[in-house]
Amino acid sequence: MREVEPLSNESYPVAHELLEVKAMAGVFLGEFQMTTMGRLNFVCAFVVVLVFAAVGSVWATPVAPEGYAATLNFGTPQPLGNGMVFLGPGPSPADLGIRATTNINAADTTNADQLWSGGGLGLSLSGAGYTVGVWDGAAVRATHQEFGGRVTVIDAVAAADHATHVAGTIAAAGIDPTARGMANGLLIRSRDWTNDMAELAADAALIIASNHSYGNVVGWDTRIDWGIGPVDTWVGDRSIYAIEPAEFGYYDSDARTLDQVLYNNPRLLNVWAAGNDRNDVFTNLHGDNTYVTYLSAGPGGPGWYQVSTADYPAPPGDGNGGTGYDCLALGQPVSKNNLVVGAINDITVDPYTNAHVSMSSFSSWGPADDGRVKPDVVGNGISLYSTLSSGDAAYGSMSGTSMASPNVTGTAALLIEHLNNRLGVMPRSATTKGLIIHTAFDAGNAGPDYVYGWGVVDAAAAALFAIAATTGPNPNAHIIEATFLGTQWTTSVYLDGTEPFKATLVWTDPAGPTQSGLLDDTSSVLVNDLDLWVTDALANIYYPWTLDVLNPSSPAVRTQLNHLDNVEQVLIDNPSAGWYTLHVGYTGQEPFQQDFSLLFNGFLRQTQEEIPEPATCLLLLAGCAALARRRRRS
Repeated sequence: MREVEPLSNESYPVAHELLEVKAMAGVFLGEFQMTTMGRLNFVCAFVVVLVFAAVGSVWATPVAPEGYAATLNFGTPQPLGNGMVFLGPGPSPADLGIRATTNINAADTTNADQLWSGGGLGLSLSGAGYTVGVWDGAAVRATHQEFGGRVTVIDAVAAADHATHVAGTIAAAGIDPTARGMANGLLIRSRDWTNDMAELAADAALIIASNHSYGNVVGWDTRIDWGIGPVDTWVGDRSIYAIEPAEFGYYDSDARTLDQVLYNNPRLLNVWAAGNDRNDVFTNLHGDNTYVTYLSAGPGGPGWYQVSTADYPAPPGDGNGGTGYDCLALGQPVSKNNLVVGAINDITVDPYTNAHVSMSSFSSWGPADDGRVKPDVVGNGISLYSTLSSGDAAYGSMSGTSMASPNVTGTAALLIEHLNNRLGVMPRSATTKGLIIHTAFDAGNAGPDYVYGWGVVDAAAAALFAIAATTGPNPNAHIIEATFLGTQWTTSVYLDGTEPFKATLVWTDPAGPTQSGLLDDTSSVLVNDLDLWVTDALANIYYPWTLDVLNPSSPAVRTQLNHLDNVEQVLIDNPSAGWYTLHVGYTGQEPFQQDFSLLFNGFLRQTQEEIPEPATCLLLLAGCAALARRRRRS
């Protein structure tokens, strides 16, 4: 998955693209070398059985964009006739594991600037005293003037522009005011992406959030050097698939591992870039209508081949046959418990409308193969001006979901600080995620979609909701952290009919089963299937939003329960005045225990007898304070 917008579209620093070849179990058949150009060479020792294996993680240092990101050289290419060349055996596309890296207007886009000192809300939030982890292909330049000693480099690797730019978007002090980060008091822990999941688990107690502006390369790519000159590569099994690779949208072991880490650390918010695959196409870079791809049934055995478009017509552009949908690469961007971020152009007007929201040309769209909503939200990913690693006063502009992700990470850090200030306790990540989704500006189709997710992050709306939820004995906004114990959870709310009613349910689900790896496997990866619905006094049922994975461009509907997502939302556009009941139930054979976070507007009943008792309530926040006091007296 490419995590940097093409140079032809945007201005980039000289060196910021990174690749990694991940470890694969097997017999060692070769050695890894680092050339003087910082490129990765694999020198393969051919034996009787043509098998590729690697020991250890090896990844390339940054290289100039006009060069190659990495070299995969399996030896002398073997012409097979009819324009086909066998380049050597290798891992399947699903196992290849090549990773690639993917501000003041950004703060305006997510309204993070309104949370700053002098920002208009009177909050003066900066993230001071809180720490965010930045995992990337290299280290952040800790000595940059924008960081003032707030960056700690954990892994002993060189600094690079991409990582430094990401960290600056999150936390630059604003020495150059136009490069100010979202949360200019934050501390940063800088790590490289080698062993990222194990490190994330180890660091979870030290950080409030983590940013990951990278992902796996899938589909079309032009940055792999096969030793035959510039050439397009289609990372997919062309023996089987002619339209799209199976690796898009695939919930694999990496996605599962991240979900397990986050389930074990329920207060850690994990933010991941969606990827930049949507405008990737065959470019005839080699000039002779050939490209490199994987053939599981190739004439020389399974491996990577240079093939002619006459024999193997070039697949359409990435994204479900060129439609743009289904181009989230396998791995963490299709995990359940993280916050996946797409990229839009900046928004610098307030208030703004749907007409002001402009999708980037490259941001990867969902769905996940099982139909879940991904990306979750969008942020500014176009021409963000931030810190670079070439000097302590170096700055530059970059574009990509790699930039939108830290725009949201830094904004989310301010909201975590704000929630902690208001509630006196660190929120669950499901609560922070829920607050961001609940208050996001709905862009694109009504309700969630596979383009913008739940919409544009709006920190000002989120902060105001949190304020309303923690002010007065019976406010008109509520944030509840509770635990489902196997029996239906309900609460009643009075709506005065003057505004829409919205309820958002989010939970951190246990790691799901990995999918088959076949094209568009729609098997569900949801483990604990909570259900949200609302009823009124006339027994009308109001259902959550659902989408159709088989028709990804179709608008969301509200006609049934949602059995795919661990984020559910009920919206009643024009409720009549009266009492309504929120229900949290479940679908499945066996009851289970599951923490959840619920956000909604409206007035709660004022007597204990009138309020149905939740199964258990660990935190009753946002308007439940009076109820909590009554329970303590009983």
